[in-house]
Amino acid sequence: MADENTRFDVDALGDINKKLRSVGEDLTASFEQMKSTLDEHWGCWGNDELGEGFIKQFEKANPDLQEAAEATGPQHTQMADEIDRQIEAFRQQEEANRSNIEKNDYSG
Repeated sequence: MADENTRFDVDALGDINKKLRSVGEDLTASFEQMKSTLDEHWGCWGNDELGEGFIKQFEKANPDLQEAAEATGPQHTQMADEIDRQIEAFRQQEEANRSNIEKNDYSG
């Protein structure tokens, strides 16, 4: 038979959320480094046939790449912020429930 109790381990969720936030921060830093490197080395592929072929393809994809890169890291951080808010709301509700139980002595 399935366990009919609902459990929510806010400490474990908080630990996982720290990892999510870290991933977002790492992605943001990596994308910033990528953009800086692209800006610094723009045009390094040369004007030969191979370089011209590369830039034709890359210039089409680069704006989408930059846009996606700029959005991805902050999305992780925003999600982590929302999870933190939900954890805090859950803790506050648990405290209110505990206080009501103690005040009304539902222990039997």
